[in-house]
Amino acid sequence: MLQNSEQKLSIFKGKEIRKTLHNDEWWFSVVDVVEILTDTVNPIDYIKKMKKRDVELSKGWGQIVTPLGIKTTGGIQKMNCANTEGIWKPIKKFQKNNTLKGNYHFQFIFT
Repeated sequence: MLQNSEQKLSIFKGKEIRKTLHNDEWWFSVVDVVEILTDTVNPIDYIKKMKKRDVELSKGWGQIVTPLGIKTTGGIQKMNCANTEGIWKPIKKFQKNNTLKGNYHFQFIFT
């Protein structure tokens, strides 16, 4: 059984980022962050393609993300999540590849 002491939503640019408290720190849904920052309609496919193009990111993916229970419309599901330190790795890749949409101030995403 998945147990999380607290789950909440963060709002960024009018869109929700699901998050959960794990080991006394916030962990964010990677899919939600990717969807918002890239404006992709299929963030799961976007992540797969990103990992295929970037061998370094793909090798370290298991160290960046952790499957955690996140509340969804279908109940609690395990989703890839990253803490504030881990989420920066894909964001840096987006910046490097010029795939970020808009001028974001990242310090406000994780509050």
